[in-house]
Amino acid sequence: QLLRALRALPPPQNEEDFAGRLEAIKILMSQTEESEQGPLILEAARIVEEREIYLAETEERKKDAELEQVLIARQQLLDNLDAQPPIVSYGAAFGASAISTLVMHPVDTLKVRLQSTSPQTVIDDVWNEGFMDEG
Repeated sequence: QLLRALRALPPPQNEEDFAGRLEAIKILMSQTEESEQGPLILEAARIVEEREIYLAETEERKKDAELEQVLIARQQLLDNLDAQPPIVSYGAAFGASAISTLVMHPVDTLKVRLQSTSPQTVIDDVWNEGFMDEG
């Protein structure tokens, strides 16, 4: 009778519900002879399985909530970037282009010299004349 009443309860909603049901089965098992404990053992196994499913679903919901927060933050960032005036983008592009040209032009000049002459000649030329003669 108690086992039927336990099965008739609404589905567990939290970890405490599962623990309470398992505790009730333990109490029933202590009051039941070993030969009649089979249904109680099966019910305990069913509750443990439902608990594992509940925990997995809870973990999945937690991951989904975290992912949703990340997506919301990214969307806010994109909205903020879209709200900037175009001059900011043009200025950033100009700055990046100028810096890359200032950094890479001397390296490219050295590379071309190395490809066209012997390496020692290039090193001597750079050491003695520098890059100032180049246009």
